[in-house]
Amino acid sequence: TLCVDHNVPVEGIQGATFYELVGRNTEGKIAFDQITTGQLEAGVPYVFQAHGDKLVLYYGNTKVDDPVNGNGMYGTFTDQELTELDDVYYFAQKALWSCTDLTSLSIPANRAYVKLSEIPSAMAPAPGRIRMTLNVNGGPQVTTGMEEITNDQSQMANKVIIDGRLFILRGEKLYDATGRLVK
Repeated sequence: TLCVDHNVPVEGIQGATFYELVGRNTEGKIAFDQITTGQLEAGVPYVFQAHGDKLVLYYGNTKVDDPVNGNGMYGTFTDQELTELDDVYYFAQKALWSCTDLTSLSIPANRAYVKLSEIPSAMAPAPGRIRMTLNVNGGPQVTTGMEEITNDQSQMANKVIIDGRLFILRGEKLYDATGRLVK
């Protein structure tokens, strides 16, 4: 996830594709639409898919001091610790993780988290937009609520299961579900 403090024109983005949370569909999946025109708005939290090891954002002039909280997804410009975690989920390596078994969660600066109960119903995608969905399974005690992120054109998650554990393969590098480099 990323929450930028300046507007970023879409043509000023290199190394990633960005998506905005638009709601939950009738199957209960979380729906995201790809941002293909316009800009990333300052203060709004987004989910992104990296295409390599480098992300470049060429900022615009509009700056905000406080993130916009809405649609169930919350951003932060500063390191933040959350202690009420019953309904809080965070993204790590293309997965959505429940925080119910934690006593607190530290959210790094410019990152985001989700309050699942606050996500509204998703409307139909606008013409020309690419819709992606994230499966959410089980109840609040489930460690991960994610199966895969997909769209009609491609399989987005390069996942590897080893001894029942989820790993993410990016290029030649293997990461565990917390984002730590394994090899």
